[in-house]
Amino acid sequence: MGIQIEGFGAGHVVEVTSDGHMVVDAVTRMDIGERSLTNGLAFSFSNATYNYTAADTILLVKNTSQTLDLFVTKIVIAGDSATEVIIHRPVSEVTPTGTAVTPQNLGNSANTAPATAIGDETNNSQGDILLATRIAANTPFTWDTGSSVIVTTNKSIGVDFVSVGAAANVTILGYFK
Repeated sequence: MGIQIEGFGAGHVVEVTSDGHMVVDAVTRMDIGERSLTNGLAFSFSNATYNYTAADTILLVKNTSQTLDLFVTKIVIAGDSATEVIIHRPVSEVTPTGTAVTPQNLGNSANTAPATAIGDETNNSQGDILLATRIAANTPFTWDTGSSVIVTTNKSIGVDFVSVGAAANVTILGYFK
């Protein structure tokens, strides 16, 4: 005899196919959407456009949470000049120096990001290179990481442009869990 599953409270019985599979209506949400909805811990970090020099770290985000990891879901990059872009983890724990970036809560929550975000960051050295790619001038590039890039406590992620240009923009999207 099989198992009978009844819906909570209403007495509805679950439909099972002739080959024993349960029939369900499922709703799926990306992790970033779920975190934004359930606990207000999804954020966007975007630098202000500026005139950058060679080997500049356009944006650096440091996870300052003692209990939560930052799961990076996407990084969107654009510049006015064709350049090589290096996305990396700095060599060691960094005390970020540069222009403060205000994280934006994606769920419209009052929660603030447990992170420090800095544009035109000047106090790090490239460590592990996570992605090296080239971008065309005035053509945005998006790296959809699928939440595979994880920034743990007191660690950082940086985005460097190798050549010189007049306008650079980087946005890092992620959630804390």
